[in-house]
Amino acid sequence: MDDYVGASRFQWSDYSLDIASRFREGLDPAHLRGAPARITRPSAEKLMSVDPSEAADSARTIPALKVVFPDIRIIPTGGAIYHPGLNDILANIGDESEVLSMALLLDDVMARQGETHYGVAVTAI
Repeated sequence: MDDYVGASRFQWSDYSLDIASRFREGLDPAHLRGAPARITRPSAEKLMSVDPSEAADSARTIPALKVVFPDIRIIPTGGAIYHPGLNDILANIGDESEVLSMALLLDDVMARQGETHYGVAVTAI
């Protein structure tokens, strides 16, 4: 499995939103091009009205997998920064590898703290 396993309906933690917002606030204003520096949670109600299946119960994916597959290996692959932090501005960054490298480094730190949006799960059946 390789999928979104973050907060259900994208209701990310205050900590995750704060770190992603602080990352964006540190960028050159040209990278934002009018996009907000502060990231907010999407409306769960609006998300449900557009697509009721989107991240409907994603926060319970890993715990459920562990029940069914006790020996499963879970690899958090990040996303707390690159998902909300770069989503609407990535095209503005272009090939500035130092900005992307910093985003991925910060994303790795967040994943190690348990703040991940994506994960890979591997098990033998």
